[in-house]
Amino acid sequence: MSPGLRRGLALAVLLAWALHSWAMAQEYSLAIMCWSCHVATLAVAAGLWRGHALLAAAGSLFHLSVGLPSWLVETLVSGRWFPTSVLIHVFPPAAGLLYLRRAGELPRGAVPVA
Repeated sequence: MSPGLRRGLALAVLLAWALHSWAMAQEYSLAIMCWSCHVATLAVAAGLWRGHALLAAAGSLFHLSVGLPSWLVETLVSGRWFPTSVLIHVFPPAAGLLYLRRAGELPRGAVPVA
């Protein structure tokens, strides 16, 4: 993957995070942005920006194994959701996996780091 495309994906992930932060701040404290899936989103963005496959993999794997399932359960139980929540729980892991697919393999140690 070219550095330009990789950094473009990183900026798109950061934009999604910023949009979600703004939406959440309308109803909650910004402290909610310390939840682990939001931190994993920043890890994906940083990994994409720096070309650090382990960081992008850890953030993506965390999203897929913990963040997305937890968010789905919370949404089903509470009946509440934000449109930006869909964006923040689907786009960052997809961007990270696209980068990893182009890189060729999952970096060693990605699972324990996630």
